[in-house]
Amino acid sequence: MAEGTRMRLMDEKLAQRDDLLLELRAGQQTLTATQTGIQGTLELLLEQIHAMERGPQGGNDNPVKGGGILPLPF
Repeated sequence: MAEGTRMRLMDEKLAQRDDLLLELRAGQQTLTATQTGIQGTLELLLEQIHAMERGPQGGNDNPVKGGGILPLPF
């Protein structure tokens, strides 16, 4: 009888650990998805900043440069 009780207690403890591991995994997946979303947003913002830096396109005789937010390679 004592052996059955020990096994039941061990099963309960393992079930609790399994629940914690599942919760941890779900949290990690959420964190990864959030990081991916933030990275994508930052890349879009950087593209927009670069587009603003390039400014309007001037002709060959009237080149237009950016306003100086980021250094432009010329």
